[in-house]
Amino acid sequence: MTGRKKFHYAWIILLGAILIQSGGAGLLSNSASLFYGPIKTDLGITNAQMSLYASIRTVFMAVGMAFVSTLLRRLGGRKTMTFCSLLLGLSFAAMYLFHDIRQWYLIAPISGFGLGGVTIVGITLFITNWFREKRGLALGVALSASGIVPMLGNPLISHIIGQYGWRNGVLATAAAGLLLTLSGSALMVYKPEEKGMKAYGEAMEENARPVSADKTSSFAVLLITFSLACIPNGMVALVNQFSMMTEQLGQPLALAARFSSLAMLGNTLGKIVLGTLSDRIGSWKTLIFAFSATMLACLGFSTADPAVMSISSPFLECASVSQQWPVL
Repeated sequence: MTGRKKFHYAWIILLGAILIQSGGAGLLSNSASLFYGPIKTDLGITNAQMSLYASIRTVFMAVGMAFVSTLLRRLGGRKTMTFCSLLLGLSFAAMYLFHDIRQWYLIAPISGFGLGGVTIVGITLFITNWFREKRGLALGVALSASGIVPMLGNPLISHIIGQYGWRNGVLATAAAGLLLTLSGSALMVYKPEEKGMKAYGEAMEENARPVSADKTSSFAVLLITFSLACIPNGMVALVNQFSMMTEQLGQPLALAARFSSLAMLGNTLGKIVLGTLSDRIGSWKTLIFAFSATMLACLGFSTADPAVMSISSPFLECASVSQQWPVL
């Protein structure tokens, strides 16, 4: 059967990326906000104190994102993803032992660095190296996994917290997150050349004229991308406040889980839609579309009405993933 196409390892890379995103950006990041309200109540601390932990974690996530490409070049895909997964998963599990908010502040840099390694930048580098054809769609599918698992798992996590306490919930979530991220890490190879292969679809582009990049335009694109990314990252921060927001509104934790699950639905569908749009109409037009969704979501949340907020949350999370498209 000479016409049959040979299976390409790029699809294994995509599977590994899905597993890493499911456990890392999914359970150990997007689902983490469910614990903030119960932890705050248990420790008797303020929203500001709990939010400071999330802020420190986010700052060091940016540091992790900045260094992940260097780690990938020096250590390779498998070791880098395993290292970052262990930092994230074990620091998350360590919360089981904490009784003072200062302990969260101390662990936040480790957790944030690990999270930065397994989220958008690292996964984007793998997909970029392994896919020449269908790159936007592959990236959208890979990153959408960060929404699928929390969307399905948040109600269960909320139930565990309610029935067995947030500490047992932390252990269960950390175990599941580590299982997924470490399984995915075992599959990762940084570049196709390491396996004596070419990227998926590269054979069809062998005669294409290479794209030249000058330093000035590259820096300008980097600066614009960084500036625009601040807005959707702010939206992600808002999603992380769901459990404390619902508590202030006098609503049960189950409502926060519903908000978060709906946001993850938007996360999942949004990344696939944006990936497809990026392939068809380009990155910048896709970015404009995503920011339009951001504005609609913010209007919905300004009402502080649970029903309207439930409708707004998928748009909010859909918009938050727009940060990835300018760098494709």
